[in-house]
Amino acid sequence: IDNDERLRGQLAVENVIAPQRYVLETPGDVEELEAVAENNNLTVPGYTLDNGHADDPVEMAEAMGGAISNVHLHDRVSENQRRQDYLRDRYDIPEGQEVGTSGEREGELTHLPPGAGSTDINSFLQALEDQDYDGNLMLEVHPSYARFGHEEFAEDVDNLRELL
Repeated sequence: IDNDERLRGQLAVENVIAPQRYVLETPGDVEELEAVAENNNLTVPGYTLDNGHADDPVEMAEAMGGAISNVHLHDRVSENQRRQDYLRDRYDIPEGQEVGTSGEREGELTHLPPGAGSTDINSFLQALEDQDYDGNLMLEVHPSYARFGHEEFAEDVDNLRELL
């Protein structure tokens, strides 16, 4: 995609999980996209790296390298009742309210606060540092965490700041 001076900011393609094949799901897709761009004299756009959408967030960060424009940060966990009960209790989420996004990844809940799931956040942040990423980290959490459990979520954010 050629740069256009009329645009403000940077165009970025996000890695996603979709029911149908999407242009950017795996590290191999990054390589393919860059090869197509190079073969057609096009500029590769930046990437929005969504750690919760990547099978291996560290590997995806390495593939995207210095072209990472921004990061969507959230956690994920197996979708089981015991874990959901724990999240409801920790974040004061009432019964009947979702504790995460279901259906994006089979058998997993996504868009949890960083540290509330099974993602190795430390390794992911280290991979970003290894790529010299110094941009924004956007916390992309399920709306339940904005409505309930404010103190606990604030603690999670403070803990994340300590890692940075």
